[in-house]
Amino acid sequence: LEFRDHSAPVRKEPLVQSPQLGKLERGELVYGYPGGGWLQLMHSELENSWVFIGTRLSAVWAELRVTARSWNALEVTWPGLHEEKRVAYNVEWRTPEGAAKQMKGHKVSASNKVVLGNLPSGLLCFRVGARVAGAGNNDDQDVKLWGPWAELEAGED
Repeated sequence: LEFRDHSAPVRKEPLVQSPQLGKLERGELVYGYPGGGWLQLMHSELENSWVFIGTRLSAVWAELRVTARSWNALEVTWPGLHEEKRVAYNVEWRTPEGAAKQMKGHKVSASNKVVLGNLPSGLLCFRVGARVAGAGNNDDQDVKLWGPWAELEAGED
């Protein structure tokens, strides 16, 4: 999976106490496999070392973008997991914390685009999740990933 770095130390093991092997530069694209809140790097000189995901890395596959809008609907797209054939996406939305009226919803899609309707106007929080089917029909082998929450404006400009 592809992640965009916001400047993070690279560790030998997925532990904060583990020796630091290097540091990723801000804006650098890195590839790896997430696990337990850490990303195991691949395709780099620091292959098989670890970076804490936290707020230091953002999942490029889950970066939401508004491609169309109307008075109560948004069409959103994201890069998605290109190499995965058996993936289902779930886009969640909610009103920001502290809003007078708490509202939320979601929509499932097999592609990297959804139209979300009946949205309240104003600033809303969105995120996309992916469920990659494992081998066979055993749900416990599926991999579930979540992108970060992003704030987007709903309603017409």
